[in-house]
Amino acid sequence: MKKWFYLLCILLASHIYANDSWVESAGGSYTLLGNKNQNIKMVSEKIKIDLFENYYEMNIEFVFFNYGDTVELLVGFPEYSYGTREITNIRDFQTTINNEIIFTEIGQNLSETMEKQLGYRQINLWYIKNVNFISNDYTISKVRYKADYANHGYYKAVEYLYGTGSTWKDKIDEIHIEIENHTDFWLYDTFFIMEYSVNRKNNEILEINIKDVICEIDDTFSISLSKIPAFEYPQFGVSEIRWRLRREIIPHSELFLFSKEQLRILRNSIYAFHGYEFRSLDLLNYFKGQRWYRINKSFSENSFSENEKINLENIIREENMRN
Repeated sequence: MKKWFYLLCILLASHIYANDSWVESAGGSYTLLGNKNQNIKMVSEKIKIDLFENYYEMNIEFVFFNYGDTVELLVGFPEYSYGTREITNIRDFQTTINNEIIFTEIGQNLSETMEKQLGYRQINLWYIKNVNFISNDYTISKVRYKADYANHGYYKAVEYLYGTGSTWKDKIDEIHIEIENHTDFWLYDTFFIMEYSVNRKNNEILEINIKDVICEIDDTFSISLSKIPAFEYPQFGVSEIRWRLRREIIPHSELFLFSKEQLRILRNSIYAFHGYEFRSLDLLNYFKGQRWYRINKSFSENSFSENEKINLENIIREENMRN
């Protein structure tokens, strides 16, 4: 399936991290070089995002090819924030070059000009490494770290700035992203500023592929997630006049992001709203935990609205596609 999304610009304090970039040093501080490297191309970028209860983990692989002479360059992985200069909680940062562990130096940011280009984003610091790019050969850089979620009101967020890849030669041929949710968070959005395809791997891992990426310095990818289930409106909860599955039809692009267990809960929430008494103990206990759930001895599917019937059919169709 293909989707169009647009850059998510939120003015609250939050933190994002970016890809390996070509940088220069001045007095112990660092900045992105303003022009592209004319010889070294970032061929691909593979990003694995694992979502845990209180943090997320990033595993990233960058593949470069050097069309010029052998050269040693400073390569920096920047830590960003929205509208704040507080150092963010990035943890356990590790990096390798061609599978060899590389020492990184932590340096402060230098360029105010670049921050103007980034709008509300500001660079807190750089993780700097020296990389030897061999002539007419590939270089593989890997980065791994853990970080806290950003808080955006009712939602948490993971954000990744891939636009700093614009410092390398030409376009990025491919960006491949895998998202694995190890929690009961509901995923609500994945945002990219260009067309991309999204699929599922082994049913539960989301795969996103973007080809021929021409990026600007402030381009980001983000994920929004929440403990609030999809049958609720975050601002209002559930009530007779604010029952989401009666008021609207949940789009397939949203259903696609939910796990099989979440689809099961969403499907049965229609029955729960009308007072069905569940025989499955796990469902009964789950909905008993919802303040609005009341058992109706006169329950009948005839009370389902047209929107609820359509939602039920769509959820079942999505569930069947996962089998």
